[in-house]
Amino acid sequence: MISLASIVCWVLNTYEGRVKVVFLFKPHRVAREVLANAGFTVKYYRGRDALTDKEWVTNELKDAEVVVITPYQAFGKSLLALAPELKLLLVHGSGYDRLDLEALSERCVCVANAPDYVADAVAEHALALTLATLRNVITGDKHVRSGEWCEGAAPRKFLGLQLAGRKVGIVGLGRVGARAAALFKAVGASVTYWSRRRKVEVEHALGIRFEDLEELLSTSDVVVISVALTPSTRNLIGRRELSLMKEGALLVNVARGEVVNMDALIDALQEGRIKAALDVFPEEPLPKGHPLTRLSNVILTPHVAGYTLESVIYTGRYVAEAIIGYFIKRRIPPTALNAETCVECLKKHSR
Repeated sequence: MISLASIVCWVLNTYEGRVKVVFLFKPHRVAREVLANAGFTVKYYRGRDALTDKEWVTNELKDAEVVVITPYQAFGKSLLALAPELKLLLVHGSGYDRLDLEALSERCVCVANAPDYVADAVAEHALALTLATLRNVITGDKHVRSGEWCEGAAPRKFLGLQLAGRKVGIVGLGRVGARAAALFKAVGASVTYWSRRRKVEVEHALGIRFEDLEELLSTSDVVVISVALTPSTRNLIGRRELSLMKEGALLVNVARGEVVNMDALIDALQEGRIKAALDVFPEEPLPKGHPLTRLSNVILTPHVAGYTLESVIYTGRYVAEAIIGYFIKRRIPPTALNAETCVECLKKHSR
């Protein structure tokens, strides 16, 4: 049996100074340490988004064989042209709708994401947004901060709703949707789901029911959007779909802002028919003075649903191990987004 020490020694002798990994953001030290200890050269941007610093990006990508980005960073032909040595691109999270996957595949770049650990965090955030809305958490916080209190009977504006016994409809039963379904069931909610493809095994495992989208929207007290953004799901929830929702129902979006038609949503909120809790928006950051910021029946968070200490650490470790696996073990990442291309590219890069 080959010892770990001998593997590390071989890696250091073979790869040190040869494989350069560039993070277009500042990753957690765990990811950096795992890669550095395996002999890879690690460069990272010391801010949140390297794409704001074109000089840094141009200089670092010219000899990068691996690039790691966040889901909110785009990577297309212009950046690809700056990285002639690129072999592997990893998304530090789940979303990959900002990638030009076709162009990357044509250039023989293996692409993968890291959705598992982020999914738990996003599902928890969906539950947190729901409870904060139903229990008037933001209203209560502002009330106390203003120096007020509830003397005697609490004002009606604090009359909350319990989640237990209410119906929650999950739109999209991927990793996030499945975890959200389990969490909402644990609190006592009745859970149904709609997905582009019915998932009978997951239904049985979680004890949830499939419904068509119209039925789900018209009968749910809470609708959680967790579907991936694709051409078929862009504006999936439009004016007609919002009109189907129950009076006073809550729409929670932790997927992508483009899944919901923003103009239609603002109109529904201004009419006071529904409530919303949003972590994602078609335009990010949300412009100053945006109509959503003036509405009291919506809770807004700045695309941070997946941002927890645990998700950052474990996702970083997964990314680092995927890089090591690709270059050392000649192994395709299990979350490859262009798996067939990865197989061909790995053969090409091994020559």
